[in-house]
Amino acid sequence: MEIYSYSHINTFENCPLRYRYRYIDRIKVDTKFVEAFMGSRVHKSLEKLYRDDIWDKESSLKSLLDFYHSNWEKNWHDSVIIVRKEYSREHYREIGRRSLEQYYKRYFPFDQTEIRALEKRIEIPLDDFRFVGYIDRLSRRVDGTYEIHDYKTSSRLPLKHDIDEDWQLAIYQLGIQEWDDVNDVDLIWHYLVFDKEFRSKRSPETLENLKREIVSKINDIKDTSDFEPKKSPLCGWCAYQNLCSAGKRSF
Repeated sequence: MEIYSYSHINTFENCPLRYRYRYIDRIKVDTKFVEAFMGSRVHKSLEKLYRDDIWDKESSLKSLLDFYHSNWEKNWHDSVIIVRKEYSREHYREIGRRSLEQYYKRYFPFDQTEIRALEKRIEIPLDDFRFVGYIDRLSRRVDGTYEIHDYKTSSRLPLKHDIDEDWQLAIYQLGIQEWDDVNDVDLIWHYLVFDKEFRSKRSPETLENLKREIVSKINDIKDTSDFEPKKSPLCGWCAYQNLCSAGKRSF
């Protein structure tokens, strides 16, 4: 059974040629953009924060930030690319640090819900395909409502309409709603740079429509033979620019 993910579909919709390079030709690249690098360090720090909480080990703000800085230094490499030259490595590092500090102060002592899983792998069978994803944090409130949390380090805030139309967390809901104790689910996005939280719900009808929509999107990918490039501002953050005339630039 073929496996697809949110990244598969999102990559194809943004640029079919990039999809081909990444998922069909499987061309490996060493480059990573600083925004993604910073996001990974923030995610790892929050994962450690809640994992410590599971084991009844309280993490101070200092220990959280120390871990963040140590993890940053340990993983930084010369292939990390900064596209916006007006900003430095330390600028992005400070954005991540500030995001973690804001989050810590907002939710301490982190007892709002019971943690059920961190980086939870979810598999959803869809016709002849299997959809796979990872939930940043899955938790359960005292009233029995499950919460699917996702951490974002984007430099832009979404509109409420964008949140209610976002399907990434909704399909993760499909992966847990058959569990015996799941009756109600909240989808929660944390836009960490802005210290903002967005919540949304999906009706059973919306989720059924989503299943059909995702299958249609996957079939569009499978039916494609000409993976044409799609030029957009995202070309500046594409690791395959040296292979593509549409977005080629020199790092």
